[in-house]
Amino acid sequence: MPSLLDPRIQRLRRRLAAAEGVELGSRWLLFGALGLGVVALLARVTLGLGAERAALLVAPAVLMAPAAAALVARRRALSDEAAATWLDRRSGGSGAIVTALEHDDPRWAPGLAPLLATATLPPGPDRALAARRVTLAVAFTAAVLLVPVQRISGPSGSPPGLFEPALERLQEKLAALEETLTVVPEARQELDEALARLQDEARTSADPEATFEAIERLADKLERTAEEALDEALRADQQLAEAAARAEAGAPSEAALNAALDTLAKSPLGLDALMAELPPELELGALGLELGPNGATLPAGLTLDPKLAAALSKELQALLREQLEALAAAGLLDPSALAGLGRHSLLDPAALEPLTPEELALLEPCPLCKDLEPGET
Repeated sequence: MPSLLDPRIQRLRRRLAAAEGVELGSRWLLFGALGLGVVALLARVTLGLGAERAALLVAPAVLMAPAAAALVARRRALSDEAAATWLDRRSGGSGAIVTALEHDDPRWAPGLAPLLATATLPPGPDRALAARRVTLAVAFTAAVLLVPVQRISGPSGSPPGLFEPALERLQEKLAALEETLTVVPEARQELDEALARLQDEARTSADPEATFEAIERLADKLERTAEEALDEALRADQQLAEAAARAEAGAPSEAALNAALDTLAKSPLGLDALMAELPPELELGALGLELGPNGATLPAGLTLDPKLAAALSKELQALLREQLEALAAAGLLDPSALAGLGRHSLLDPAALEPLTPEELALLEPCPLCKDLEPGET
């Protein structure tokens, strides 16, 4: 190839490839930003995507459009022969430039210079048009990602406030349960997390029936916990009633009182909470009671004053009833289950009057009496 022709051909090829690359790149970037921007906007509105995640939907337009345009422009670039033909046509179409390319003969060199001078190269890339396209693409993408949008709720969503009354009642029940009973930390955390999950689910629930069923299941679980505490309370109440009756009749009451304290200490009712409400004259220290890891017990050989034993038993019965009434007020217990609680004893003091002190000392708590109804034998 003559030395004059080769540089001109390469310049022509580079200029045409650059013009096509800029043209295709800016056009594809604009169309890609518009198309994917609409997709990202719809995703923000319908799916609630944030700007960061929505930007990932537009990213292919920014990353792929310039690279794809450069690749296509390179593949479409003119060959040396096509470039020589282009220059030959622009110089008058004499065929001399094509012939000079095909026949590398120095004799063609003198005539090439004037021909190449008349064959002006095409203009370069339209940078102004490309800049306008890129600016529009950037502006539209920024608007899609940065303008605040409000997510559109689906047509199957629940009406606002539908679950609020049920959730408020459930929250009140949970608060009453945790305030009244001694709930282990693991169980307390599980209940709190279950309520939090229901509150989150209620905000976006598309199935109201399933959400109400989940609320009802948690409410049933709370009520079962309260009913288990009621069973323990009924047993402790009977033991306290027996201890009070024995103390009033002058019979030994320590065994029955010990049994009641042990029941309370091991139940979710919380002996600590009950003891904290006792009047000063009935505190543990004043009575010689010891609260240990396995419950409250009387020191071996300790004999309580009958009046103090009876007062302690009745006071604990009253406090026990207050606890259970709080659970019933919160809807965790049936109020009718509390009828007679703390008001009846299984042992009639009048039946003990004929007994001598020696016979009273021989009386022991009946292990089966805890399962009897008041008045039964």
